[in-house]
Amino acid sequence: MLEEQHKRIEANNPRFNLFNKKEMEKTTKHLNDEMNETTEEFYNKKKKKTM
Repeated sequence: MLEEQHKRIEANNPRFNLFNKKEMEKTTKHLNDEMNETTEEFYNKKKKKTM
């Protein structure tokens, strides 16, 4: 999904450059890391409740 958004931005923005792409990749990685951490915390809490 995020990759599709990147492609759309590149296609629609002629001023899109490598710097912006790298910034978007860093932001995407950060968001994915945050989502993974939140998911792990959720399942750990759920696991503790079922014990």
